[in-house]
Amino acid sequence: MSTKPTNPSEDIQRLIDAGYTATIESNCLVVRDVPYLDENLAVREDGMLVDSYPSKDHTFYFSGTPHTTQNKALHVAGKVNGWNGFDVKSQLSFKKSDGKTVVPYTDHYDKVVYYILVIESHAKSKNEKVTARKFRPINTSKIEETPFQYQDLNSSRAGINHVSKKLTGQKIAVIGLGGTGSYILDLISKSPVAEVHIYDDDIFHTHNAFRAPGAASKEVLDNSVEKVAYFHDVYSKMHKGIKAHNYRVTSEVISTEFDGYNFVFVCIDANEHKRELISKLVEKSISFIDCGIAVEEVEGSLNGTVRLTTLTTNKNDHIGRRVHCDNSNGDEYDSNIQIAELNAFNATLAIIKWKRMLGFYHNHENEHHSTYMFNCNSLSNDEKI
Repeated sequence: MSTKPTNPSEDIQRLIDAGYTATIESNCLVVRDVPYLDENLAVREDGMLVDSYPSKDHTFYFSGTPHTTQNKALHVAGKVNGWNGFDVKSQLSFKKSDGKTVVPYTDHYDKVVYYILVIESHAKSKNEKVTARKFRPINTSKIEETPFQYQDLNSSRAGINHVSKKLTGQKIAVIGLGGTGSYILDLISKSPVAEVHIYDDDIFHTHNAFRAPGAASKEVLDNSVEKVAYFHDVYSKMHKGIKAHNYRVTSEVISTEFDGYNFVFVCIDANEHKRELISKLVEKSISFIDCGIAVEEVEGSLNGTVRLTTLTTNKNDHIGRRVHCDNSNGDEYDSNIQIAELNAFNATLAIIKWKRMLGFYHNHENEHHSTYMFNCNSLSNDEKI
């Protein structure tokens, strides 16, 4: 079956023109008003077909369990309890045949029409007037807003669109792109947040390329490109909401720009103004995660810790004992040894924690401080509420 129409809406428009109540919702093809016989052989006219769009196979999900006039279920591949946020009860498996062999569907229109023909025929045997072609007015100009440059088929194919929606509308800030922050951007750009604001006042140097996602070209490094400009160019190819800010975040910047942000990721080294910055975030009741890596060389090998500290309006009393803001005492978090996999792991822990807070993942511990010791592969959680 062809799943790549020249215009993604052409086959849907063709269904609408034929009178079918067809729409695209959450990257899914939805066809309503399908007549069918239920398990009591009663004629129902509220059947709904649902499939990922583009389609990945020959099946459809259905809101009920369609039956034949002999009261047998119609090609039900399995029972389901909802899919992708839609109230569906069964998965149907209809294959076209020319009488000898299976004939693949040519497009979405062909697939929908065939399914309806089979399902509707049994309802028509009870009431010949029923039809799926209602010719209802459908606003085809109303397209679902998406923060992506192209469809998120990963969520729809996995059947988790309704879970991913918990991340929509969020405005996120990432402070610092020297290592961990760049991996946070990489991961969060694949989520349906509304905006991702990236802050860094530095140039994308050669050493940054070795602790950042992807592979920067030598030409980029030779041209002394701003970090935010480089990462904006890369990730705006996928996400529409990447906003670059080529300056350092201060308490004044937080006061004037951060009111609209739902969450902040702090990925900067301990320095003279970090404490002021952190205090301002707490003062303005902005939830954030502070990331840190402590690595040192011991007897020819590296040893250390990856740290994650979360501060929210519900818990921020641990800021003084957990967040490292001063490098005057030779703190182990100031060695500045950064390794790509540790930056990536730090970012992954941060994104998972943030998603847990929003209900994307289950959140049983509700910890606000985590440390990972890579010499013994140990992850510990503290500051629980």
